[in-house]
Amino acid sequence: MGKQVGIGKYFQYICRMNKSILFLVFFFVLSLYSFSQNWSVINPTDKFNYRLDNDPIVTATIYADSSALFGSDSVYYLNRVMCNTCATVIGGPDACNTCYSRKNMPQFMQRKCVISNSGIINFRDTANIILNMLAMVNDTWLLDSNWNVSATVISIQFDSVFGNSDSTKTILLSTGDTIILSKNFGILLYPNKYNSSSYYRLVGIEGRNLGEHVPNFWDFFDFDIGDMFEYQGQLAFEDNCTWDIMSYCSFIKKYWITGKLINSDTLTYQISGIYYQNCQVIFGSNFCIGGFPYSGSEQYIDSTNHWLNKYKGETIRLRDIVPPYYPDNVPCDNNDSAYNSLVLAQDAHGLQSKLLGRYSPDSMLCYDFVHNALNNLSDTLFTAIHVGYYVVAKVGLGVTIFQNSGCFERDHWEQLIAYRKGNDTVGVFSNDSYLLGLKEDVKMNDEINIFPNPAQTSITISSETQQTLEFFDVLGQKITSIIANPQEKTAVDISSFPNVFFARTAHEAKKIVRVK
Repeated sequence: MGKQVGIGKYFQYICRMNKSILFLVFFFVLSLYSFSQNWSVINPTDKFNYRLDNDPIVTATIYADSSALFGSDSVYYLNRVMCNTCATVIGGPDACNTCYSRKNMPQFMQRKCVISNSGIINFRDTANIILNMLAMVNDTWLLDSNWNVSATVISIQFDSVFGNSDSTKTILLSTGDTIILSKNFGILLYPNKYNSSSYYRLVGIEGRNLGEHVPNFWDFFDFDIGDMFEYQGQLAFEDNCTWDIMSYCSFIKKYWITGKLINSDTLTYQISGIYYQNCQVIFGSNFCIGGFPYSGSEQYIDSTNHWLNKYKGETIRLRDIVPPYYPDNVPCDNNDSAYNSLVLAQDAHGLQSKLLGRYSPDSMLCYDFVHNALNNLSDTLFTAIHVGYYVVAKVGLGVTIFQNSGCFERDHWEQLIAYRKGNDTVGVFSNDSYLLGLKEDVKMNDEINIFPNPAQTSITISSETQQTLEFFDVLGQKITSIIANPQEKTAVDISSFPNVFFARTAHEAKKIVRVK
């Protein structure tokens, strides 16, 4: 009661003060209230993108994949990652570091976040980290009991976060490291390791479309009418996993986008192109060589579980990958227990990629080999599957590489070797005439002639004008260059060249096939 009278007299005195002073006092009191209420680091909807210093792409995305209530405490179970570089476990069938993985590895915020009404946030398993969200300047507490690290609030202020004014709190650790919290945006800065001068920095929030965004389904399959792609690949397959019928095909698939339709979660592209194949029966002769024009559609369906909507380190069951990238539906591939973790990367052109891949040694068995030594450990996955699998997708290009090697000689791989988007062309496209088999000799602009094609050990070049020719492999890597002079025949030794390569002038490129 005495306190109430004192407060009343205090405010009577305040009311007699100058209005400007009253405003400042009111603002100060409001600020203290703002700094001490409703701070949070995890919520049920947002996905927080963090980037380590000097990492060009998002290093980790952290969010709550589920939650629960224990009394008055809210518990958020954080997404965990798969370790695909863990050391081989003793007793495994093969000594390599990539054959086996441990699931559910904690990220830097651990595996779960326990939030109490007192403002204490506890990150648990495997460490035990405590953040006091209501601590004021000069308040100190034990942050990490495992390493005896204490924390002290050294400043509370307003800062701009993603263009918004927000309360921030700077915490100095006894190790000399710093943590910065934001009232509305969570952890802004967090040390990678103590005394390492390396930090995780919040660079984006997916749920609010703020800052840096991790590419998703719609980013990867974003094509425009006129875009053109060329793939090279091969197929080897059997009939019901026997040696009765065995075929091998190499192919080139070149197509361009002629139409685009978006219907809710489905993308449909109309395409036209040329398909070239060279197939043969093993131990037999060629039975199908040549190219033909084709047209049709490519359809992509978005979903929450689509692998291109996943984040770095997420575990994905390979069976859930949409065909044709995985699996080939044959009795040989039955690896429902096979998981892999998503890798996020950036290529030399600055395009972000998502990658999945696994390899298990060839045991010459037409079924999965599952090692059971660690089956009693729920956080460990330990399998050896008779299959090699690899898939890469790049923003704006879709799937650029995939390989699925099943049992015995079954194999399917494709690789993007050239593309054109807008005015940008990367790689070297095959000549339509060559793919369709319309002529044997290859002429460039009627000024230069390359023959024979296919060739075995050498080709001859004749030109009506002086031309510089550059030779490239199918990946666009330069092999060599020559100068062809007018009215002369220039021989080029191709015995060390790849089986398929390209000769390119300043205006045009042509494919050359070297026959062994």
